[in-house]
Amino acid sequence: MQVRGTPDISFGTDTFLVRRLLGAGASKGYDIVSPSCRQVGTALDESDGMQRLASIFVNRRSRPLTLVLRDSDQKIYARMRRTYFALKPVFHIEDAGGAWLGTLRWKRNPAEEVYGLFNESREHFQDLAGSREKWNFKFFDPKGDVMGLITRQWANMPAEYYNGARNYVVHIDRQRIRDARRVLMMLASGICLDVC
Repeated sequence: MQVRGTPDISFGTDTFLVRRLLGAGASKGYDIVSPSCRQVGTALDESDGMQRLASIFVNRRSRPLTLVLRDSDQKIYARMRRTYFALKPVFHIEDAGGAWLGTLRWKRNPAEEVYGLFNESREHFQDLAGSREKWNFKFFDPKGDVMGLITRQWANMPAEYYNGARNYVVHIDRQRIRDARRVLMMLASGICLDVC
């Protein structure tokens, strides 16, 4: 399905390994790999000069940030922009054409870490809840059904991909989530979670 400037984002998989790129002084970035070890994309910090300048004055986790999600041919899928509201991160996610996909926003919950996903009409459509310490999160629809997960434990991925502290899997239940924009929003949310 292709919508308003969004490239075909079928990826040919419903499970993505997200690997943090390492390197001294390198920009924050991620490789996105399928279970068959095929690279399907990258997400790189492409913050502008003013956003980078802000890192001189504030913690890197607190500065404004722009991540760009691209496929393996370098076509843009989405832009994820981090801003802050009430000292908590808010991510605005746009498709390749600049159309609003939605927002990932922290929700107050004393029991666990919870983020709300809101669509382009600013309607709540999913929650992302779990434990940062165990790096185990689930996507829930408003009825409480699990629509996907983010975890470090996934039996179908080769063991060598788990050697990094921040390598993790984003799995999306494509039987339930068929809308390409929602798939893109969930994948982008999984990446945003790592820079919250």
